[in-house]
Amino acid sequence: MSTLLTIPSLLCLTIVLLQFVLPFFLRNLISKSVINRRIDPTKIYLTFDDGPDPIHTPKILDILSEYKIKATFFLLGEAVEKYPEILLRIRAEGHSIGSHSYYHTHAWKHGPWSSFKDFLKGHKVVDHQQTPTSLWRPPYGKANLLTLTYSLINELDLIYWTNDPQDYSPNLDQRQLTNRLLKSSKPGDIILLHDGRRTKSSSINITPDSLACFLTETSLNKSDFATISYKTSIPS
Repeated sequence: MSTLLTIPSLLCLTIVLLQFVLPFFLRNLISKSVINRRIDPTKIYLTFDDGPDPIHTPKILDILSEYKIKATFFLLGEAVEKYPEILLRIRAEGHSIGSHSYYHTHAWKHGPWSSFKDFLKGHKVVDHQQTPTSLWRPPYGKANLLTLTYSLINELDLIYWTNDPQDYSPNLDQRQLTNRLLKSSKPGDIILLHDGRRTKSSSINITPDSLACFLTETSLNKSDFATISYKTSIPS
């Protein structure tokens, strides 16, 4: 009887280990390794998730162009299919492009296979726009063993972030976000920002205005910023 009672417990423990614990530690190890190999500790990296967005991404691109700063955009496949011309502009203006899945599926809230397919589809959509990339960032920063194993086999770079000013927070206004950026941005940072919105309040995005104020008020120079470059050879 006691043996039978332990079977469900062991099953639950196995699921927790495979779905949450192992992916968490493996993601952190991979991310740290990528940062050590691919990030210049003297530079600051602006990154933007969840685009391309037809309203906010062009505004951000205009601001970056004005200050002659390059950034990295992690794009959703679903949005790329709707607005391929914005992806082409991002690429033409010298910014780096990475994959951020197709639908932005949370790997810990969905089955391993469904979130893996979302990751794979998003990456292929970006590739099919003649923008092959070795960069990817999992939605919500969560990944599963299938996705992590695939990225290791195919030598893809998982780009996590080191500085999250929470520009997505509904409790944050433009000035507060600007102040966070001014106070917290330092060499070696990979800053998480968003040009896209996936909520009902999608028209509300304080990021472009805060970015403009930050770049106006900061004592940093344009040479302090860098884009995350691709590998010399990108697997097909």
